[in-house]
Amino acid sequence: MTDNAVVNVRSLAVRDLVPISGILAKSSSSTLAKLALMTDGQVDASEFGITLLVNVLGVGGEDIMAWFADLCGMDKDAFGALPPAVAFDVIEALIKDPNIKDFFTRASKLASSVAALRKSSTSSSPATTVRKKNY
Repeated sequence: MTDNAVVNVRSLAVRDLVPISGILAKSSSSTLAKLALMTDGQVDASEFGITLLVNVLGVGGEDIMAWFADLCGMDKDAFGALPPAVAFDVIEALIKDPNIKDFFTRASKLASSVAALRKSSTSSSPATTVRKKNY
């Protein structure tokens, strides 16, 4: 942890799915495709998580900082006033979290699904009409 500021980082929980989903939703198709390629089992889940954070900081930076603040039990403004090294402390704490592998393995599958949906929605195939059957 940083000498100047000490923060306690809570363990990952179900409530963390919402910010991660929002961050993934803001990600570009190329970022999602890059993340989806990491789901082949060759990349550690922690590496996936770090790649996710690094690649979406530009589009989801505010969301990531709000998520980090929540992980530390702080509001976004208080977290934002801390020394920059604290953000790295949070990432290091996430890497050590025993739930990270399962969390980001599932997040990587979500990224793969979102990328596939985006790709299929931008294809040139005609729209399909779905009608409800009455049984």
